[in-house]
Amino acid sequence: MKEHIINNIYATCPSDIIVQLKRQELLLGKIMTTVNELATRLEAINTQLARAAVEIQDQIAALKAALADVPLSPEAEAALANIEVVAGWLDAQNPDVVEVV
Repeated sequence: MKEHIINNIYATCPSDIIVQLKRQELLLGKIMTTVNELATRLEAINTQLARAAVEIQDQIAALKAALADVPLSPEAEAALANIEVVAGWLDAQNPDVVEVV
């Protein structure tokens, strides 16, 4: 049915309008392909960032555990606190996905 309607439109339109419609259809197809490719690439980057955030947080936890009984200078304490802030910021850049049930 849809193709029949489209064919009727093309049959009754002047050729320059048909050419413009075809160009718009092609452009829309390219846009949709680009959007779909972008979504795939963004999902891959999001997955990579999620893995990196977990790895960074694990390394920070291991570092804190290793230093638990070691007296640290104020500078070292500040550096460790700064690393935790950066890790939190990285984690915030990749929001957790909440599934709606």
